[in-house]
Amino acid sequence: MAFFTTWKVARYVKPNFSGSNLGLSHDTAFQISHWVPGKSEVLLMEPVIAARDDFREEIGRVSTSFLAWRQLLDNRKEASRNRPDPRFIAYVINGRQGEASTVRSVLKEARADVIDVEIPTERDRFIHQIRVVGESREELKNQDQEEFPL
Repeated sequence: MAFFTTWKVARYVKPNFSGSNLGLSHDTAFQISHWVPGKSEVLLMEPVIAARDDFREEIGRVSTSFLAWRQLLDNRKEASRNRPDPRFIAYVINGRQGEASTVRSVLKEARADVIDVEIPTERDRFIHQIRVVGESREELKNQDQEEFPL
């Protein structure tokens, strides 16, 4: 959460997205590290720390998690058209040159956005997106409208 605190968007970001919000067992799929609920979409976000020794294994775990959650959420969306659209995002921290492209290649099948937070334009777009989605949820609360369930 330090990254989100530094960029002043921590108030929109919730930790640990799990199946409990959907009435699913915690064992259904890996927990996703961070999420931002919004009016018409939800951001599901995983950090990928390129400097770690288990970098490649971590990308595989993120891919498996995103694919599983995409399937679960797509199935639930078919049952209810009013659910927010999920957007899967892997954000690369401490990326060495070329590591973000490796992450993009691996996560292509999961249809995930990959953000290299070391690149100012990518980071700024990511922070802006968090603000827009998070503020859309706050607008719902301010209007006393029912939030979209996940």
